[in-house]
Amino acid sequence: MKSGYISNKEAVNAYRAYKIAEAHGQLENQQVKRMRFNDLAKEWLAMKAKEVRPSTYKKIEERYRLHIQPYFKGIYLDELTPIKAQKFVNQQAAAFVRYDWTVGIVSQIFKKAVQYGYVKANPFANIDKPRAKKAPFRDTVQFYDVEELKRFLNSAYQLYDKDHYVDMLSFVCWPLRACEKARRWP
Repeated sequence: MKSGYISNKEAVNAYRAYKIAEAHGQLENQQVKRMRFNDLAKEWLAMKAKEVRPSTYKKIEERYRLHIQPYFKGIYLDELTPIKAQKFVNQQAAAFVRYDWTVGIVSQIFKKAVQYGYVKANPFANIDKPRAKKAPFRDTVQFYDVEELKRFLNSAYQLYDKDHYVDMLSFVCWPLRACEKARRWP
């Protein structure tokens, strides 16, 4: 058991130290490199681009760039706690009706982090999702009054050729409901 050590006792002590370090996960090959959220997100986006249609990928990438990347800038994956995750969810829910898309993207990224061994658990796994607020509803519809309609037709006559003006004028004069063409009948 000596193999490279001066004495058998020294070799046994080195072996015991190795086993203790292995049990505590202190060996170099056992230690997982710390990774920033945005670095893993870039890898995840590259994989996602191959899985979904280009139009879907564009929406995912835009949502990541506008809402996720600024919030998680510079944060290591292991620094994000469930409390910080809940704060992010609450912030998104207060700002957006469809916040669940954004939270879903972040949760998928953390699932990859768990799969790769960067974190032990997904902090977004047990969050409380606030009830989505409804989009504001307007009970009134905005219409042009007669003066605004005259100004619109005059500017259309000056800016466009006569064919376009005739199209717009005929649209205004067609027998449609007032709400469909934004005109009040006298």
